[in-house]
Amino acid sequence: MGKPDRYALRKEMVDTLVVLQHPINFLSISEQELSDVALVGVGEKEAKIPRTYRRAAEIKDYVPTNGLQSELAAMADAVLDYQRQTKGHEKGTKIQIYLAMEELLELMRELSRHVRFQDTKNTTDCKEKKLADNRTNIVEEIFDVLYTMRYVMIVQKINPKQINQLAALRIKDVRDREMGS
Repeated sequence: MGKPDRYALRKEMVDTLVVLQHPINFLSISEQELSDVALVGVGEKEAKIPRTYRRAAEIKDYVPTNGLQSELAAMADAVLDYQRQTKGHEKGTKIQIYLAMEELLELMRELSRHVRFQDTKNTTDCKEKKLADNRTNIVEEIFDVLYTMRYVMIVQKINPKQINQLAALRIKDVRDREMGS
């Protein structure tokens, strides 16, 4: 994992958040949908917060009692601490950072499938491959990316205020570049 350039890392995190707005806006994903994925569960799927506690920290029957942001912050700390305690500091940290990278790839896969489905809808190829709308999967993967970015923030001691400050600058840069100033 080495010693990354913390500014460059914050910049990439902000750029990820900015780019995530495209599928969020395009698919009209609401904060409530992301909250439901975390706290309530969607369809037959267990809510992500209790499931993560059970799988990654071996805490059974966890019931969220706080708001989403408080729950996510506490869970990220708890899971990272548990992984470090059970697997050693370095290995436990790496496991959670690798998970963040994997979640980005899973989101990329679901977005690719969505585009493929949209482009081939009503074709024989689409029907034979049983391609279907995967919006729900995209919502879940966006949640996973947003959540696992917290591991990176904890490990690199990046706080939300730093992200918000840089986001204000990056958004202005993008707006100026794309729309002219």
